[in-house]
Amino acid sequence: MSRKLTKFIPLLIIFLLTISISINFFNQSGMYTTHDGDFHLVRSLHFLAELKQGQFPVRVAPDLAFSHGYLAFQFFYPLPYYFVAIFQLLGISTTLSWKIMQILTTFFSLFIFYIWNRKSFNTKPALTATAVYALVPFRFLTLYVTGQIGGYFGLLFASIVFLGIHNTLRSKSKYAGPLLALGIAGLITSHLLSVILFFLPLAGYTLILLKEKFSVEKFKSLSLWSLVGVGLSSFYLFPFLLEKHWVKIGNQVLVDYSDHWATLKQLIYSTWGYGTSVNTIHDGMSFQIGLALIITLIFSILFILIKKKKMPIATFFISCLFVMIFLMLEFLAPVWELITPLQLIQYPWRILAVTTLLGSWATAWFINQLRGRVQWLTIVLLVVIAIYNVRNYTKPWPLGWKTDSDYMQNRNLFYGSTDISWELMPITALGTPNKKPELLTKTDESQVIISDFAKTDFGATRYTANISAKGNSKLNVLIWDLPIWEVRVNGIVQDKQRAEDGTILVSMGEKSKSLEIILKKTNLQIISDLLSLVSLLFVIKSLLFQKQART
Repeated sequence: MSRKLTKFIPLLIIFLLTISISINFFNQSGMYTTHDGDFHLVRSLHFLAELKQGQFPVRVAPDLAFSHGYLAFQFFYPLPYYFVAIFQLLGISTTLSWKIMQILTTFFSLFIFYIWNRKSFNTKPALTATAVYALVPFRFLTLYVTGQIGGYFGLLFASIVFLGIHNTLRSKSKYAGPLLALGIAGLITSHLLSVILFFLPLAGYTLILLKEKFSVEKFKSLSLWSLVGVGLSSFYLFPFLLEKHWVKIGNQVLVDYSDHWATLKQLIYSTWGYGTSVNTIHDGMSFQIGLALIITLIFSILFILIKKKKMPIATFFISCLFVMIFLMLEFLAPVWELITPLQLIQYPWRILAVTTLLGSWATAWFINQLRGRVQWLTIVLLVVIAIYNVRNYTKPWPLGWKTDSDYMQNRNLFYGSTDISWELMPITALGTPNKKPELLTKTDESQVIISDFAKTDFGATRYTANISAKGNSKLNVLIWDLPIWEVRVNGIVQDKQRAEDGTILVSMGEKSKSLEIILKKTNLQIISDLLSLVSLLFVIKSLLFQKQART
């Protein structure tokens, strides 16, 4: 077999792994049911509508929360919806677009993970680790049970960040910096919680590489491109951090982490199911680490203890694995109480994302220590165990598949909050709406006639109306009063008032007047958008400069 053809074997295996993971996406038309899946699909439909309306970046879904306006894309992770929108804009249905996005995310998460492993190991260990990484229970739990697509994106972008750190500090690649920046930005905008989840292994990996071969120039490059990555994500990051006090999620504990501990038995083996995480040991879903990863972990520890050599990265990653496993168990509750950022994770079993990635890396490292027949036997054994472990986990729930029209026809779902607990309802709002109302209603006894009410098709002005009033009057605009809404009467910006239920009140005065409800950006959002744009231009300029330098 020619060397050129041999180079394509890993790519072919990764492609086949991707197919085996995702082939059951197409058992029926439409989208299968997961915990978060219906919400994601509805958000994607609204996201596309807002892109067509001209909102960019998309932060608000005015039609959600029964037309009260919902900041779905300012406070929920936005990046997956941008990827899906690419296919939607090509005329592909939202449900099929979502499946395509999941397939591509699966493929590139495996491919990037393999490339990162190849920086340290030869083909056999790297490819075996990639196969194990593909066949870990957490991957199927995320795709077929929880539907937590942000966490699934986190697996992809965490690998990109690891690869970017390695290339920046160890290689002479001209594209290492931009890769690192894009990885950091992707991790933040696809699943901000993954930054917390992967912070320890990423920080430790960086420090070890810096210590082994310190270079001031490399350190400066790492720092610069890390800041560029934060800059790229600033359109989402800074409004999220500095404006979340507007809504419930920034003021209340909505999920108590102490209700969702895993047990050691569940981590080793637990029955597969499509139910939910509950505050007892009788969860309806599985929290398995993966049998292949557990075997790798045990033998890797023995190898390190027997050899007694300095293996800083392996020792650190395997130590991290132990820490992450124990953090999912209740006996380390005091650590969660002490390190409060951990509480933002909400569900301790989400740490399975970290054990999945680090455990798979440890598989490559362990196999790389072996030679000859022992190595081949171990490879076959681990892959067979991984396949056997997930043999029944590769199918979605057979009931409740929905097409685009199914989502749009379900008015409570399509116009609801797209979350369980109305997390993004303003703290000033009283109660949750349960139906789509008329937009404007009279709130005093003056005679008010509303005519030519219209919802616009494009631009920042979202609603217009002509108002005829006798005497001074106030109109109640049934949109939640937030700084993103501006009210103009006869073209002049009006001071808004707030009704008892948190919606907008507008003083109209006498005679006929025109009313405009305008969606605007806050000053912070404008600055954040400019920072992202400047960072993007910096990355583009850097890439073009490197290309010119090569030619």
